[in-house]
Amino acid sequence: MTLKFALLAATASVIAGYAAPAAAQVTADQAAQLGTTLTPLGAEMAGNADGSIPAWTGGVCTMNLPNGVNGNIPPVFTDEKKLFTIDSSNVNQYADKLTPGEIKMISTFAGFHMDVYPTHRTGCAPQWVYDNVKKNATSAYMKGDYPFGFAGGIPFPIPQNGEEIVWNSNTAWAGVDTSDEVSNYIVPFNHSPILTSTTFVTYYKDLYQPGVTVANYDGIYTRDESQVTAPANRVGEVYDSYQPTETPPLDYRVWEYLVGQRRLRLAPNIGYDGAYPDCGGLMDTDEIYVFNNKPDHYDWKLLGKKEIYVPYNENGASLLPDTSDLLGPQYLNPDHIRWELHRVWVVDATVRAGFRNLIAHRTVYADEDTWSFILADEYDSSGNLVKFNSILPFVDPAIPAVPFITTALYDLRGGGYCMFQLPVGPNQWILENSTKPVSQFDPQQIVNNAAD
Repeated sequence: MTLKFALLAATASVIAGYAAPAAAQVTADQAAQLGTTLTPLGAEMAGNADGSIPAWTGGVCTMNLPNGVNGNIPPVFTDEKKLFTIDSSNVNQYADKLTPGEIKMISTFAGFHMDVYPTHRTGCAPQWVYDNVKKNATSAYMKGDYPFGFAGGIPFPIPQNGEEIVWNSNTAWAGVDTSDEVSNYIVPFNHSPILTSTTFVTYYKDLYQPGVTVANYDGIYTRDESQVTAPANRVGEVYDSYQPTETPPLDYRVWEYLVGQRRLRLAPNIGYDGAYPDCGGLMDTDEIYVFNNKPDHYDWKLLGKKEIYVPYNENGASLLPDTSDLLGPQYLNPDHIRWELHRVWVVDATVRAGFRNLIAHRTVYADEDTWSFILADEYDSSGNLVKFNSILPFVDPAIPAVPFITTALYDLRGGGYCMFQLPVGPNQWILENSTKPVSQFDPQQIVNNAAD
């Protein structure tokens, strides 16, 4: 079998080799599976037939793993030995558990390979989140393209369609109020990485605040503020955003404060396929975190589940003392990336009639244990596979959670990639320490702080 045939076979297997979802609405009897045959978040509790995917036994919440020093990312699974490597010499052997984008990476970029490690199902959340998710299972509903009737957890633990999985990913558990220091890089093909920004980001999760209920949830699932700390010519820039689950009248908004102009403005072209400014035109706004937007410009088809090799438990990559060893001239150094076999939900998205997007068709893959999107194969209007999008999730027992923030987006046409939110420095991931009240996320507060 040639690599080209393997790519075609992988595309076909995404369509044919999945477990079809149920068509009925969720009943109380179905919701009763949560915590029994299904995990409290809705994944299959059992492992797979050959044991290469183990049963879920509580995730990082029960694994007694060490916390990181001073809130940083801990060294979890970093001493494990790889099981095998997938490369151009044996890709056909594993094609049924690879996405078209993964096979394209192997066939396009010499030396790209995937080191496969034992699977650890680390995803988990606190008990109070599980309790809320069980309530949401029978109360949440879609009205048009937007979810209602939920609070304190993902809305659809037993999803009935692709849009519900989009909202599960958008609202996936990653802590309540956290902050991190992260860097963004552009890596032109066969060139050294270019730092575009380092930012200190603080998050306020309205959806997960103590005491939130269906009645008092304000419809904004997260707010964040990004303070630019590097490079020198951008120090002092501040960006505030909020992302709603209900729209209209709410909508995705980003405000920016530019030091040179000393004024606050609503950022233009943020959302959908508007270019993300720190990736030099390679990444669109809705490609952050694989897919990060409202679903209303696409038609979403839920294909079901599939076993796929995905990046997972990437604490080793996040702990490297020097990013130059990770950011290679064509792709991330594969010797530092950990791949594991996990079950994912497969969702196919095509641009809806009357709308446009530079990515006309994308197949996205959501991790069953956390609901976060982890991979995407992205196609242009001619059906060409043009981008491969991936997340490098790491484990943090202190939240407890498996945050999905670091995004690597590859251009499969001319080469090059963008690295988004790579944890750096002594404040890589400071947990549950944000003391900012919600009023501090008012965009006007940026101007007040700048004047102080």
